[in-house]
Amino acid sequence: MDSKVIRLAILTFISLIALVLVVVYATNTGRIHALLDGSADASTEASSSSVTGGSVTVYGEQIGDNLKSFLSDETFFDENDILQQVVSEDVQSVTLETQAGEGSITAKVINDRNGLETGTPFVVAVSKKAAKAKQKLYTDDDCDGMIEIDHLQTGSYVVTLQSMDGYHVPVTGRTVEVTEPEKEQSTGVADSAATQDTAEQRKTELSDEAVSADSARMEEHNGMQGQSRP
Repeated sequence: MDSKVIRLAILTFISLIALVLVVVYATNTGRIHALLDGSADASTEASSSSVTGGSVTVYGEQIGDNLKSFLSDETFFDENDILQQVVSEDVQSVTLETQAGEGSITAKVINDRNGLETGTPFVVAVSKKAAKAKQKLYTDDDCDGMIEIDHLQTGSYVVTLQSMDGYHVPVTGRTVEVTEPEKEQSTGVADSAATQDTAEQRKTELSDEAVSADSARMEEHNGMQGQSRP
């Protein structure tokens, strides 16, 4: 009895589902046909677009047996003008060496041969190591690879080598410490040396005068003795 009820329930459920599907199909028959016609038209356009000017273009098929033939095709890769320009240029790397003195800075442009890079008017920017400090440019006018910067105040400075065509220059600058010139101390030493030289010269003059006086007295004494003899 129970199995018959279960079978009857299953058949009823299946019949309801079939009835719903029939109703949905009957209600949307026009839309279903329109969708089917649209997909057919799209496939037709796609197939016809591959035919241009009477020639058929085939995609997805292997042409030839050499799988690396594209490497010898000059038109396969896009040309990179910037890369070709960088490779074609003769670019040389240089570094910046700085030496701080009393109120001055010496900047040297060193090449990859560990020597001064001459023949190019390099430019360095010098500024105090402080926020919003103004930069001042100095040029190597004689192109000897060295730039002398004088009359600087005491403090920390940042020296940066400016970009130059044909050269790779350091991106960051170098920090140097400028000291105050020792003017008073050097003047005192010079004055002391000059005073000592003057004293020694005066002593020598006095000694020469004493020797001359002794010689004159001896000559006078000898002359008097010669006159007293018969």
